[in-house]
Amino acid sequence: MILKKSYYNVSAFYIIILNTMKKYLAIVSLLLFSLVFLSSCGNNTTEKENTENPAPAEENK
Repeated sequence: MILKKSYYNVSAFYIIILNTMKKYLAIVSLLLFSLVFLSSCGNNTTEKENTENPAPAEENK
């Protein structure tokens, strides 16, 4: 009986850990995806501004 109780407690503990890890992995993956998406959009806009705007200003001078 003692071994069975300890086995059930450990299995329940691992199930709880797996469930919480799934939730955290989902949240972290969504955050990483949003950060990568926003950073890619931000880099594209800043690169366009840096490459397009200074060149005509230098040519006009």
